[in-house]
Amino acid sequence: MVAATPSLYLVWRCFDLGVILLLAVSGPFCLFLAPLTAIRWWLRRERWSLFLLSGLVIGIVLQGRIIAMSSRSTIERIPIPLGTALESLTKILAGQVFLGALVGKTGYAEVASSYLWNLLFLPIAIAGILALCYALFKAPLELRLLIIFGILNFGTALGVQAIRAADPLPIWEAMKSPTIGQRYYFLPMIAFLTTIVWLMSRQNPRQLRLVATITLASLLIGITLDWRHPAFTDLNFPDYANQLAVSPAGAKVIIPINPPGWSMELVKQGNGE
Repeated sequence: MVAATPSLYLVWRCFDLGVILLLAVSGPFCLFLAPLTAIRWWLRRERWSLFLLSGLVIGIVLQGRIIAMSSRSTIERIPIPLGTALESLTKILAGQVFLGALVGKTGYAEVASSYLWNLLFLPIAIAGILALCYALFKAPLELRLLIIFGILNFGTALGVQAIRAADPLPIWEAMKSPTIGQRYYFLPMIAFLTTIVWLMSRQNPRQLRLVATITLASLLIGITLDWRHPAFTDLNFPDYANQLAVSPAGAKVIIPINPPGWSMELVKQGNGE
């Protein structure tokens, strides 16, 4: 919505502003989107961008306040080592962002478990980075802003140690696993796939268009492999609910939840609560 041409109809402009306000209070994305919106306004001088920017600024104030309050009240977390930083970062980029966007989680898991992965991850990472760098210099402003937005989100996920593995793995070792935290790479994936689509446009050299077309065709592999998701594991929730119901006040009941390995702890209150 920030990059799109403003609608001529008031109702759609109200819709756009409402979505921006909802985004601004639902997460920290406004911290990254606001400066990019300011850049677009500076280059295009569209008055509507200022309205969207004002909504994002409201979100920044609210999110900054919440982050400040939570940082004071949250128990200090024990830092986890990153692991072999350069190799892990390269494998995260190659696997989770580039390969995962094309062949899906299942396809990436199959490749990562094979002996070929140690030979493939570096060329894949270099090719993906070169494609993004080329787009940053040649693509329209809107795509460049999307790529920067994806990079900021990706860097933040790496920097704040967003993923916590159940076992004491170095944090970046855990982040390169095909089964952990794919949601943190969604926006970088979108930026990468959009870049591949743009590379297929006629303004790019023919050889580059051909490579981009073949690359995007591999998306069919990911769609096929990840078309169906396995059902949630039956963890016998009714048994735990009955256990909580007959427990005395103050008793603690630990209930396993999906995905396996996670659980929630409930404390029985008085009066059947």
